Amino acid sequence: GAVVAQTFIDLADPFSERYVGLLRRIAAAHPQVKVLIRHQPLPFHPGAELAHQAALEAYAQQGNAGFWALADAIMASPKAIGRDDLVGHARVAGLDVAAFEAALDDQRHAARVQQDEKAVSDAGLPIKVLAVGQRTMKGTSPQAAIEAFLLGG
Repeated sequence: GAVVAQTFIDLADPFSERYVGLLRRIAAAHPQVKVLIRHQPLPFHPGAELAHQAALEAYAQQGNAGFWALADAIMASPKAIGRDDLVGHARVAGLDVAAFEAALDDQRHAARVQQDEKAVSDAGLPIKVLAVGQRTMKGTSPQAAIEAFLLGG
């Protein structure tokens, strides 16, 4: 059956790109695995909160393709996540830039990011943790170990 895994990431975390790439390769190889990205911008990464809101707006506009176009751009340059950077990424990704800026201004996705942050702090989970039901695994593991966790239980 389907395996639904959740993982909490900070798009501004320099190690997220490799970790997320690994998860996406595993999901591509095993169609029964679905990975839900949850939002955990860390307080010591200024701008991370807005970057996550930006990724959610990209999702609102263009679904998974929009989300990943923006998330990949953010993860590729995790230090450059000011508002202007995000708007530039949105333009390159072909998003509706006016709607994108409006979403950042009115903070319409802030509650969703905060909901994820609360979920992770309530559960006492660290960043880059993978959760399937009640089972959890720290994310900094080799691909084979993550695959075994996801597929084998």
